[in-house]
Amino acid sequence: MKNTLEASNMRFRQTVNLLARHVVEKDLTRERLQKEIDTRFCDASRDQKEDLLKHILHKSYISAWITNRPSGTSPLTIEKPQSLENFRRLEKNLKGCFALKLARHICKSAEKAGASSTAGWTEDFSETCLKSFSLKSFPGEAADRELLLIAIKQSLAIIRKTSLFTENGNAFGAAGRECSDFSLYIDLLSAFWEKVSWEEIFPSNPEAAREIQRNRHILIDLVAHAEDVFKLDDIANQFFDMTGFGRINDLFLISFLDFYFFTWLSHFGIVKYLSGDDHEAVRLEKTPQGQELLRILQGNPLQAS
Repeated sequence: MKNTLEASNMRFRQTVNLLARHVVEKDLTRERLQKEIDTRFCDASRDQKEDLLKHILHKSYISAWITNRPSGTSPLTIEKPQSLENFRRLEKNLKGCFALKLARHICKSAEKAGASSTAGWTEDFSETCLKSFSLKSFPGEAADRELLLIAIKQSLAIIRKTSLFTENGNAFGAAGRECSDFSLYIDLLSAFWEKVSWEEIFPSNPEAAREIQRNRHILIDLVAHAEDVFKLDDIANQFFDMTGFGRINDLFLISFLDFYFFTWLSHFGIVKYLSGDDHEAVRLEKTPQGQELLRILQGNPLQAS
């Protein structure tokens, strides 16, 4: 009986992984993937099939990072907003954000490993960063090692576009250690928003990454004008309606925004995900500093204290 159950579970995992690879390699549409699920899991309930669809999409993004990450792209060149220079009073609230902690960890790992230039930032270096992650220091973020490895690789791409590197790609050395939390956070946020190509850090759908980056100010405006607690689906559907980027309730594109764009807003401490049941709509909440960070990304000056 036990062997039969284990064999059944193995077949299930193999089928899910196969469909996830097909999404990436064969560019399956949502309708095609839904038909595959209906055929292969005909005894599952509607809710179970919906959960399977979300799970397979999630696996496909992980697969895309393993098999389809572009080797290089051209960053945007946009002048740094002057409002960032008035940002210091937010430093206390930003110390614990994941993007900053992750960058600090990478800086320390690079110094220890002697990977003082981008040439040393190989796949092995990413694995080194992952292995040295402390469950105590990163209790929540370190739970899913696959997602953590993706975040490390994304962070490496963002760090390459910060002022910690010279024009010829030489690394920061001690600069990363000596840089204040505030300065490093601003450098990272500016690199993410203005300099790194989102095709490089959101590689599972390059066309969607380009379109979202081109219209990112619309997305930020929608988030800025939303209630403090909002549904991700609502923002996504408003974005689709305003830009024609996707169809209303397009699960593929909503999942893409969730897995990449909103996850990084969360990493930067701008929003946080709220817990809920699996079948509930994904909800997010702006952090105490989130509204002011959104104003900066909108290109506005900070409000007076």
